[in-house]
Amino acid sequence: MSQWKGLIIMTSMVLFILSVTYGGPLGWQIVSGEHGKFAKGTQIAGVNVEDMNQEEAAGKLEYQFSKWKKNHLIEIETQENTLRFQDSFLTISTEASLHNSESGENTAAVIKVDRSHLDDFKRSTGENISDNLLSEELVAQVETDASTLPENLPAYSVYEFLPPDVEALYETISTAEINIKDREQLAEFLDKLGSVSLEPGSSFSIIDTIESLPASIDEEDEHRFATAVYTAVLNTNFSIDERHISQQLPDFADIGKEAAVDFDKSHDLSFTNPNEYTYDLVFSIIDNRLTLEIRGYPMGSKVKTHTEEEKEIPSRTVVEYSVDLNEQEIKVEEEGQPGRSAVTTRVISNENGERTEKMGRDYYPPVNRIEVRSSLLKENTMDEEEMEEDFPASDSDSSSPERNDSDTDGPQSEVDETIEESNPSFEEDENSDEEKEGEGIWENEDEVLYFK
Repeated sequence: MSQWKGLIIMTSMVLFILSVTYGGPLGWQIVSGEHGKFAKGTQIAGVNVEDMNQEEAAGKLEYQFSKWKKNHLIEIETQENTLRFQDSFLTISTEASLHNSESGENTAAVIKVDRSHLDDFKRSTGENISDNLLSEELVAQVETDASTLPENLPAYSVYEFLPPDVEALYETISTAEINIKDREQLAEFLDKLGSVSLEPGSSFSIIDTIESLPASIDEEDEHRFATAVYTAVLNTNFSIDERHISQQLPDFADIGKEAAVDFDKSHDLSFTNPNEYTYDLVFSIIDNRLTLEIRGYPMGSKVKTHTEEEKEIPSRTVVEYSVDLNEQEIKVEEEGQPGRSAVTTRVISNENGERTEKMGRDYYPPVNRIEVRSSLLKENTMDEEEMEEDFPASDSDSSSPERNDSDTDGPQSEVDETIEESNPSFEEDENSDEEKEGEGIWENEDEVLYFK
């Protein structure tokens, strides 16, 4: 029995020696063809080595790699700066690259990172990053990306190679402040809310958040809360899923940054975190001001918002008549105020380029001036109009004292613009108001009128 064991061991050793001796050349012949050269169409990391022997292919591959890495230094961005590695950070294993090649195919080269450079890198990033850096993931990603000798390497961020939720590394991404003086109920609500974590791919809803807490707030508090959240979110790359505005721009909001909610109509403010990291919405109250901070790892995108095409829409005058007023008496029920409109855009830029998002055209209709005048004035005006129809003045009489409007006791014109129920455009706008009540208007704002 022991003789059989010895025979088996000796046979195995012989086979191993034969495989080492002849297996390599056999593999080389399979790749290179009959004459010891690489077959037609064979490439390594895009370097053409067809019809070359192993020595020639190795020389060309090393030359191309040396040339490539001098123009493709590895850069890793931190919050403060960009760290660039020397070209010696990357090396190529020529023998392994040739060994892994396949006949007529383009295969990746075997690239290695010189890990001695990582120590200098860690020292330059600070203790928090150095202690949490996932070095093996960084090395593997860089070696994989460089293995094809690409024309463009990706822009690396150090935050790609950190655990997802190290709060000691969080930065303030965006902030917003809203005045909440004399809003004790809102202050109590925010105190209970504290902070909200928005995980990758998850969404945030104002209505859901308010309903989830035992503390209640009134409509104005909801309005301020939603506006603060939207103002902060605008300066991130979060995607806005739903947003509404009110009829009139409140004094605590800037145009383009307001958000309103309506529970009865299910008008919500909601948005989604598209990033790979969790972000915290941290609420606090300092000196009667609500402060919202969005905290987390720095985003891979730079975000800028712009408010454009700001316009002021003049108000109109609506005249009503009353028998309770003297002929020259005018009562102003509403002073009126002009409306406003603007377009808000968000520009998001990263290594893939730049894109501009139109966040919306916010339109706040003007508040019309409402005057109540005596019905006697209306009757006298109508009598004068009937008299003019019976006795029309000639062109030559237009300058006579009787026709000089400045000498009359009454106003020069009945109203700036009198709106009557028979006005078809007004009826159409009233119908559109029923659909848009409680929120702003995005289209044809110059043609839309609102009346009490």
